[in-house]
Amino acid sequence: MMRDSTTSALREVEPGSHVVHFYSDDDALASSVAEYTLDGLARRERVLLIVEPPHAVAVRRALSARGVDLDAASAGGIRLLEAGAVLEQVMVGGRPEADRFAEIVGDALRSTSLGHTGVRAYGEMVDKLWREGDVPGALAIEQMWNGLARTLFFTLYCAYRDSLVAGARDETAVDATCRLHSSVVADGALEPRTSATRRFASAAAAPAAARAFVLSVIGVEDPLLADTAALVVSELATNAIRHGGTAFTVTVSSLAHCVRIAVSDGRKEAPALRSFSEANPGGRGLHIVDALCRAWGTTRRHGGKVVWAELER
Repeated sequence: MMRDSTTSALREVEPGSHVVHFYSDDDALASSVAEYTLDGLARRERVLLIVEPPHAVAVRRALSARGVDLDAASAGGIRLLEAGAVLEQVMVGGRPEADRFAEIVGDALRSTSLGHTGVRAYGEMVDKLWREGDVPGALAIEQMWNGLARTLFFTLYCAYRDSLVAGARDETAVDATCRLHSSVVADGALEPRTSATRRFASAAAAPAAARAFVLSVIGVEDPLLADTAALVVSELATNAIRHGGTAFTVTVSSLAHCVRIAVSDGRKEAPALRSFSEANPGGRGLHIVDALCRAWGTTRRHGGKVVWAELER
């Protein structure tokens, strides 16, 4: 599957998205976090970094190499928290607790933003839990982040060591992790899971452009699947334009046994299957998606939604 470079994908992350990075090298990860941070500052966003101590040292070094003193910059938009300490605060009886998470992490996001229109976060709590063998806890934290994203606007970047995730005995856990993110960036063994993403204006030509994008991503790999995926994204893109009236983003992600197409737009109302007839042909689009896909659904987020569909390989 075609993909952008890791650095480019993280430097140009779409505001409000939830990106996961399966990384293979600590120094490369620190560089990616530094680029993500600098891009946020360039956009006049505040930045919240929730990191483990060893990575905090590496991130400081990477930012320093780019001319940013993390301590001096703290007053200018960067806030650093220790992942283990935050995790302890949100755990109740050894499990992440949703209300505690919303309180602790939500307050951290709000206090970091300080009235700014944008805030971006980077978090390693999930990586820590996965390393400790608590995969359900990591997935619960990811779901809690998504829950916060329904009420607060922020961009989120999570990271997992690829050797741990790639070695998971239960491949469904890896897919579940990917599904909880708007896009995937991966190094090493998991590189084929990297998502391809493109943004489109709300225009009559956009569905055709979205079809061409999907065909360019998976056409060589699987032409039959690509044709089906192109039809699905055409319907979803048309709905985004007709009912959303906003620009939209298309993301193509590779899972173990399927390809996931996600279309995000700025309208909160979820699409629904409705009846149609020869006299009233409108409304067929989601029936086509429903017939072609193994599953589809809607995820709400602050300021909009994501409509996703999965196609069997």
